[in-house]
Amino acid sequence: MKNRRNYYRILHVQPDAPLALIVASYRTLMHTLKNHPDLGGDHETAVMINEAYEILTDTKKRQAYDQTLLAKRNTASVSQQNHKQRSSSANQQGNAARSAHKAQQASPKSEKFDINTPPEQRKMPRVKLGALVSFYFEEQPKVKYQGTIIDFSPAGLQMQIKVPVTINGNIRVRSQQLTAKGIISYCKPLGRDLWRIGILLLETEYSQRQGGFFEANV
Repeated sequence: MKNRRNYYRILHVQPDAPLALIVASYRTLMHTLKNHPDLGGDHETAVMINEAYEILTDTKKRQAYDQTLLAKRNTASVSQQNHKQRSSSANQQGNAARSAHKAQQASPKSEKFDINTPPEQRKMPRVKLGALVSFYFEEQPKVKYQGTIIDFSPAGLQMQIKVPVTINGNIRVRSQQLTAKGIISYCKPLGRDLWRIGILLLETEYSQRQGGFFEANV
């Protein structure tokens, strides 16, 4: 493994991300956010992104990489547990409250991954957009609906709509700012006769090559 950084974090995706989302995030980082050297991006950053993309889009390489990550987590957990045991043995005569506090600090914390990550934990910050949008479901392309984009990032968006939808369904949206294809990740009530849905973006086209309706740091 050439790079010590986590490949999933480099591409701004979760470890359970589908291949389509990995490809979409890679394109966003390299082209939309201009990390590609031909677009003025930093060469070392582009190399790092390409390395992560090569591993995570190859089934066998990704499985081997996931096993490596799991082994590292297990090693770290054993190391922390051993440290806890040594500390407990050395401080048997110490203050009971202090020993309990150290035990709590030594307990290993596992990472929890969720596609519905709270805003404060998102790696790609969202911005408020408030744009009117039309959308339809791929299984019913002739039936059009209207909604409002609540917030947006290159990886996903939230919409306010007037019809409940099915999770994991394919959806296409269009507004003045963008045209996109995505997968519905959740649908939650939002007041009377309103729903809030989350969409993981797979393909996105922007109406302008430059503009200020969003910005993201990588």
